[in-house]
Amino acid sequence: MFSRSSLAYCFALALGLLLAFPALPQSGGRTLAVQGAKGDGKRIALVIGSDGYQRVDKLKNARADARAMARALEEAGFRVMLRLDAGEKQMKESMRLFKGQISGGDEAVFFFSGHGVQLGAANYLLPTDIVGESEDQIKDDAMPLQRVLDDLQDQKARFSLAIVDACRNNPFRGAGRAIGGRGLAPTSAATGQMVLYSAGAGQQALDRLGDHDTNVNGLFTRVFLKEMTKPGIPVDKVLRNVREEVVRLAKSVGHEQVPALYDQALGEFYFRPGQALAAPASSTAADPAMLELALWDSVKDSRQAAELNAYLDQHPSGRFAAVARSRLKQIEIETRPAPVATPAPLRPAAPVTVALAPTVTAGARPAEIPVASVSGYPNKPLRLIVPFAAGGSTDLVARVLAQVLTQRLGQPVIVENRAGAGGMIGLEAVANSAPDGYTLLVGSSSNISIASQLYRSTPVDVRTDLQPVAALTQVPLLLAVNAGSAHGNLRQLVDEARRNPGHLTYASPGQGSSHHLAAVAFENQAGVQLIHVPYRGSGPAIADLLGDRVNLAFVDPAAAAPQVKAGKLRTLAVTGERRQAQFPDIPTFAELGVAGMDINPWNDIFVPAATPPAIVRYLNAEVRRALQQHDLVDRLAHLSIQTASGDGSEEFAAFVREDAAHMARWIRAGNIRVD
Repeated sequence: MFSRSSLAYCFALALGLLLAFPALPQSGGRTLAVQGAKGDGKRIALVIGSDGYQRVDKLKNARADARAMARALEEAGFRVMLRLDAGEKQMKESMRLFKGQISGGDEAVFFFSGHGVQLGAANYLLPTDIVGESEDQIKDDAMPLQRVLDDLQDQKARFSLAIVDACRNNPFRGAGRAIGGRGLAPTSAATGQMVLYSAGAGQQALDRLGDHDTNVNGLFTRVFLKEMTKPGIPVDKVLRNVREEVVRLAKSVGHEQVPALYDQALGEFYFRPGQALAAPASSTAADPAMLELALWDSVKDSRQAAELNAYLDQHPSGRFAAVARSRLKQIEIETRPAPVATPAPLRPAAPVTVALAPTVTAGARPAEIPVASVSGYPNKPLRLIVPFAAGGSTDLVARVLAQVLTQRLGQPVIVENRAGAGGMIGLEAVANSAPDGYTLLVGSSSNISIASQLYRSTPVDVRTDLQPVAALTQVPLLLAVNAGSAHGNLRQLVDEARRNPGHLTYASPGQGSSHHLAAVAFENQAGVQLIHVPYRGSGPAIADLLGDRVNLAFVDPAAAAPQVKAGKLRTLAVTGERRQAQFPDIPTFAELGVAGMDINPWNDIFVPAATPPAIVRYLNAEVRRALQQHDLVDRLAHLSIQTASGDGSEEFAAFVREDAAHMARWIRAGNIRVD
């Protein structure tokens, strides 16, 4: 709300708004419908479109895209603030004023069409007067997309949507400059947000479909405008429809463009409410284009020849066949290391609660898995919910598994990222879904075993709301120090910690994380006292370890590997009962005389509690068979992710209960409290 401290200030601010945002005429637009939500918040939008860049290539469609989007939003009931060809000051002032008008309960939309660039995995939206002589200058003059998302989150809008049509070719990749990467980098959405890119990470959005295209709008915007005018379609489905059409049209001119969605919205939101348009349950399964896209999504980033060949076997003339064959040629000429580790003799350690799959060799006979089947199941696509943002280890495991299950089940297994609230948003989505076997959760030790013991109350009771299906993976943790540390081995570290209690510091990705509990276990088992420094994620924790601002940390092997190979981190020991193929020279804690270090973050499959036992047994058998496939095991092993062995669903349920009790021990030992 605007300050009323002085009449002069109000007048000046109102005048500034009128000058900064030529508002479109208001019409009797509908109110955004929110299922199950209460309140009468405003609908407000900021739309920016820039063609007239002064120091980089001009664009042809951005202003037209912005005008058309502004009209469509106004017709849908939004109070629209439109800004064309905005320089640095105008863009930043526009965002400041836009943020100031948003309050709790509102629905907010931000649309940007123009040039963007990624620098260091962060995205920047470029004003028309951008110079861009250096990365630092761009960061100072441009608008960070993450700041826009943070501003929307800070205002606690009921729903916020950021539509970014800035995935054009990097304007700094020429004229003697080579700043930033192509397209935009992946991002993440905060709770209640939805972020849409006109093209996926590293892709280039099309402005025209060939030389004879006379449409004034770019490809993404023209398709988006067509879909958003349809009544009764939730916003998330609007984008999915947009994605299919953009992929088809781009393919028609030999281009690959797949719009990217980062969705953490709660409830269903509509541009134009109306009678819900429910598609037949079998429509997706019967659509060959959807089946092909689902399969390609699961293998497009793979470096495994078998996965790309699996796509080509089913779609030899498919829309992505040429890309798949090109990737296969690259793989053939690349040297792929294949380290083979001989496990060192182990000392007795604490009992291992999940048996790990042995190394799979050619000709080896997998463990017998009882045949299970359910009449008529599955007969439509399955959803595999990942309660974390895309790009992490849980997301990677889910996508590898989805590709294999898609082949085995004959139905697309589509990965959906539902991050937020420590994973609780994803858990709640699964717990509240129909118990029919079509919605699965990739649970983790952090939001199953740990959260159930750490929080006084959660929206999901994992003991009663979810049903364990099958174990997937375990990831050991490495104890790491800066390469310049005086601690050359675990004994030296322990000796120093005992001489100076409370002197050494350790980083973790957050209070109550598996990494935090591993450090608590280490303190207790080694008889040392350390100082905990929690961070918001593994990235910042590792960054400060590299910067020598903390003394040690428990880290994921996949995250640590590049830094270890670069000689920037030194690893002293690994949790679990065996050495890792990726780090064969790193001993286990048990080998070094510290028993009980059996904290290994895991991922497993869950379904809603009331799912019929026959479906649970069927899924258990299919997941276990998937985990025996050589390519899947090898791909995960190179990331030091161990596949779990063949426990039935009843045995796995017992493991989940035991692991929760085990985590409770270390939570009590560390006196860890979160709420």
